Amino acid sequence: MINSELEVWLSDLGLAIQMPPHGQYTGRAGTPCYYPYEMVKGLAYDFRADVWCLGVLLVEMLFGQLPFSADKNRDYSVSIAALDFKLPNNKKVSNEAKDLIYRILVPQAQRLTLRQVMDHPWLKK
Repeated sequence: MINSELEVWLSDLGLAIQMPPHGQYTGRAGTPCYYPYEMVKGLAYDFRADVWCLGVLLVEMLFGQLPFSADKNRDYSVSIAALDFKLPNNKKVSNEAKDLIYRILVPQAQRLTLRQVMDHPWLKK
């Protein structure tokens, strides 16, 4: 990974899992603020969990904050399970970018595939 000062950082993938090809997985793995909706609801999920993580990363990169919140009284799972997020009002972020995020941070059945993400108008620009 490279931070905003162009310093290289190493990342630990020790909490990563290998998805079975064309299969689904249950259980939790990864970093809590990136858990997809299905994971916190205890549902089976597939490769689209990675697309969810891309949506979380987009919010971080464009708005400088996580889409879902946690505090001493609740963890990330509560706001993720409720799909409780609203993008900040930032006029520098295009409506196309916001549309892409809103199409990613949804339940798996409604979530864009990676191909659809790549074909999204914001990425085509």
